[in-house]
Amino acid sequence: MTHALSVAATRRLRSPQRFATRELAETLLTTLRMVRRAENATLTGRGTCEQDVREALVKVLHAADWPRVMAHEAIDYALAHDDLTMALAMYACQTGGPIEALKPQPRQFLITDEQAQAVADVIRRSFSGGTGHPEVLAIEDGDDGRFIAWLEGPDDWAWRVTQGAGRPAMPQGLRIEAATHASVRVLPAD
Repeated sequence: MTHALSVAATRRLRSPQRFATRELAETLLTTLRMVRRAENATLTGRGTCEQDVREALVKVLHAADWPRVMAHEAIDYALAHDDLTMALAMYACQTGGPIEALKPQPRQFLITDEQAQAVADVIRRSFSGGTGHPEVLAIEDGDDGRFIAWLEGPDDWAWRVTQGAGRPAMPQGLRIEAATHASVRVLPAD
């Protein structure tokens, strides 16, 4: 099978129409891993449950247009790398590329605590009312920002600093957007 054909087969496996097939492949891979770790010798080895689960997984991949030989290769690769999904193992077998690039990398915030604190200071100086002070929160929510919460702050302060007429100037390279009535998200300027 050429590289282009195997890429097309993976795309079909990833398509919405094949979601159930993809989910079944991942479930069978998980089951195969569990069976392989079983201590009961009747579950593992030739002519056993392990072989049956593996063959079921091969059939699922074959239904997604993967030749049996490539299916076995992808399964072996996935079994050798416990942290891979079946889809990533298939991709790695197709491309022969480094698998490290496919794994999720730990996220690092683009906004530092010091930058967020500078924004919190600007916000605090912008209001004469309210008690307490704005607090910087590092909450990873899929964005690269930080949050500033000020629960005892003036009414609608978050809206006023993001949408109001007297919006304060933010430190260079930063912007804010209202998250709730009492918090804003600090993000890199676009």
